[in-house]
Amino acid sequence: MACSSGASGKHVRGGIRRGQHDSGGKGEARPAHTISWSDFEKVELCVGRILSATPFPEARQPAFVLQADFGEAIGVRKSSAQITTLYTPTELVGRLVVAVVNLPPKQIGPVMRECFVTGFHDANGNVAHGLPDRDVPRGTTLLWLLTDRENKIVVEVAGVH
Repeated sequence: MACSSGASGKHVRGGIRRGQHDSGGKGEARPAHTISWSDFEKVELCVGRILSATPFPEARQPAFVLQADFGEAIGVRKSSAQITTLYTPTELVGRLVVAVVNLPPKQIGPVMRECFVTGFHDANGNVAHGLPDRDVPRGTTLLWLLTDRENKIVVEVAGVH
């Protein structure tokens, strides 16, 4: 089953990007690249709590610089996020966020991004945070739940710190 691209459907660095649709001749959006199970298991998506959100005027697109606390084992990490349409800095502080925490740091203008915050495009192309709907401890790793045809969980996979 392919991920939904929302109303827009373009590929971005191997995923679906706003405004394009890759049907693969089957009328359904599909990822641009297939990865191995071992690659998939390497991705550590963890929950953090936003400590600060400040405007990032040097960014090419409107963005905020976020500092998020991922708990004692991971610590505080910095990221940038193009989420200025749906959120204000005041709204973001204290919110949970899900981020990839095991990518190498990347220089984004004057900001060294230390994690990659997740989100989804809404129908208008604005980025909404990908976040848990309940309070969970900082540093909690996202579980990959594999289900059978009856939607019963058959495997739980979690990253290891």
